[in-house]
Amino acid sequence: MSKWEFPDIDLGDDEEEKSPPPKIQTPEEELKAVKEEADAADREMMALAGQVQFAKFAYDAVNRVRGKDESIKEAKILQSTEQLEQAASRITGLITKSDVPKITESIKGSKGN
Repeated sequence: MSKWEFPDIDLGDDEEEKSPPPKIQTPEEELKAVKEEADAADREMMALAGQVQFAKFAYDAVNRVRGKDESIKEAKILQSTEQLEQAASRITGLITKSDVPKITESIKGSKGN
């Protein structure tokens, strides 16, 4: 060995890393794996279906509450309208034809001020 020659040291870098050989599955093992995947997908689908049902329930509940609110508002409007109609009929019942010119003059006078 000369002064510049070194013994070969195996660093392991030269060899290709070998991946483990692919596992050969029997048809039964493959069927079992497919069934497991299908079961997992089915569980996920059922969970999503549950979420959809809950969302629909919540949506329907909100709409029922909104519907009641709208019904209450409509009832209040109808009640107010009836009260206005009753008040108008009482007022018109109190006013006679002879009062119309006085009311007209009163309105004109208040606008002029």
